[in-house]
Amino acid sequence: GGATNAFVSLLLLPIMIAAVTLSGKGLAYIAVLAIAAYSVLLIKMPEHNMHQMNMSGHFISMWINFVLSASVIALVIGAMNRALKERERTIAQVREQQLRSEQLVTLDGAAAQITHQLATPIANLQLLFEELLEDHPNNLVVQQMQTPLQQCATQLDSFRKLSAALRLNNTQQHITTAQLQQQITDTLLLQYPDQQIKWIIENQTGGINTAILNSDAMLLPAILNLLQNAATANQQQDQNVLELTWLQEEHCGEYVYLLIRDFGNGFSATQLNDLGGQLMPSDHGMGLAVLLSNVTFERLNGSLTLYNHPQCGAIAKVKLATVFSEQSE
Repeated sequence: GGATNAFVSLLLLPIMIAAVTLSGKGLAYIAVLAIAAYSVLLIKMPEHNMHQMNMSGHFISMWINFVLSASVIALVIGAMNRALKERERTIAQVREQQLRSEQLVTLDGAAAQITHQLATPIANLQLLFEELLEDHPNNLVVQQMQTPLQQCATQLDSFRKLSAALRLNNTQQHITTAQLQQQITDTLLLQYPDQQIKWIIENQTGGINTAILNSDAMLLPAILNLLQNAATANQQQDQNVLELTWLQEEHCGEYVYLLIRDFGNGFSATQLNDLGGQLMPSDHGMGLAVLLSNVTFERLNGSLTLYNHPQCGAIAKVKLATVFSEQSE
């Protein structure tokens, strides 16, 4: 009977299944096939079934009804399915962020306790060093002890200041890219004097040197974590150059990108998938520094992307939000 068959409405069933299981393109493809199938059945229907004009009008009305039903099913059920999937993704992201936050709180407590416990031994070592320096002022080994002890004392002092700032909630601040660049250069020169920084600035027409970034007390340590990993990768390959690139997309002043490239072995496939999102036990550590950096960038409306350079080494792409939009408001 063609289009007059009692079970012709079963052509709506594939559309329903496609609306739940397929993407938007797949759903549209199935809906068009179902409508085309019904149309072919209507056109190929035997002539004796359409010899009366009122019946042909009825059959055409049935076809219009089928097209409308198919369209409504595709649009409504498809939209509901997309909304449910989006809500599931949001719930999964919130759950992941909650688990990561709980993990970070635990690490926070452990770090504070360890820092407190290290303060006294370092102070004792400093006193012993001063006594040794008085007794053996020309001893080379004693003189070499001064630099690491000063670094430990400086780091502990920085931890205390940072903890005080976090307790007072006085962490929000603004900084220009030029100021951040100078801080990065000075700190890296102090901690890794054997590494040379090569600064590259692209798209200077966007005023990238004067761009004002949304920052807090954790921004510089987060970037330094990435620089420390890059310097370590360089040292393993006897390299001493780090390429840092400022990048700003044309016609878009909302974000500034800092690309940190090393010339090491690059990341493995597992590291690219999981590094920065969770702790990763390995021979070189737990990936904690990258995880903390990623959390800091996300809190400042930025992000961290890791990928390998086509030639050699790896690149950490830091997305930093500017405050241009806030100033315009």
